[in-house]
Amino acid sequence: MALPKGKGFWEGKTACWEVRGCEVKPGGAPSCPAYKRQEQPCWVIKGTICKGESGMDVSVCKICKVYKEYGKGEDIKVS
Repeated sequence: MALPKGKGFWEGKTACWEVRGCEVKPGGAPSCPAYKRQEQPCWVIKGTICKGESGMDVSVCKICKVYKEYGKGEDIKVS
């Protein structure tokens, strides 16, 4: 599900939930918290699928193709 133009971090980019093929709820919306907080990149959002139970393990994010393409090597600070 694409973002409306001019909205959030994912404007002009392929959103992480599309690249990663995240689980989609009935009705078409991904179940990941990144979909609900589209103003931020997925790697800073606690509770995303890649972060494990605690939401603080960013090791998967650092090797993820989405972070590699859009993260620009920035430190990952989870909010």
